[in-house]
Amino acid sequence: LRLIVCKARREGVSTEVESWLMTLIASGDLVNALVTAHQAKASRRIWSMSKFFVKSSPLLSRIATMDRNQIAVGRSTLEIATAGSPESERSGDLTAWHASEAAFYPHPEVMLATMQALPHRRDIFSIGVIASTPNGRVGDGELFYTEWQRAVEGDSEWLPVFLSWQDFEEYQLPGIAIEQPDAEEGALRERFELTDAQLAWRRWAIANLCQGDLDKFHQEY
Repeated sequence: LRLIVCKARREGVSTEVESWLMTLIASGDLVNALVTAHQAKASRRIWSMSKFFVKSSPLLSRIATMDRNQIAVGRSTLEIATAGSPESERSGDLTAWHASEAAFYPHPEVMLATMQALPHRRDIFSIGVIASTPNGRVGDGELFYTEWQRAVEGDSEWLPVFLSWQDFEEYQLPGIAIEQPDAEEGALRERFELTDAQLAWRRWAIANLCQGDLDKFHQEY
């Protein structure tokens, strides 16, 4: 399974993928799963999420052990790490990998190096998920952008998954009529059949979450 996910913020993608990895280490032997986050603070959030999976499960709470940034079930492990040295994971041997917010890695080469640690044989089941909100076409975001474009063009085996804000019900402000939409709002309404509640949330988010900057909204959502 190879997925590259371009997403809006706070859509629950990390929670979903971490549940896959926890299931994989709980049900398989000699599974090595790795999550790399772009910052130490993000690593701690994912670590807390993974610990919650263990503590809230009647099964896992009995059979799993936790030590610093690693969860073990028998001979299988899930490790949470921060994207550090570009070559830090090149010598690893992974069954599953989640690259969280890969477009913000301080060393984008970490993504390329860790790809080499995933199995290349199709008779070995493995999971690779590269997920991020966009971060531009140059600088830290360049490698994610390039890999996304290659996936869209079919030039790699990574399946592109695009998750926009408008795909999620919570991004709505009901009860507000949009009687005079601007040009972009009109185009969105016509092309994607957006409701007034969705357009109202979009206006609110631009003003209150993105400093009134439309380009920032496009990037984050």
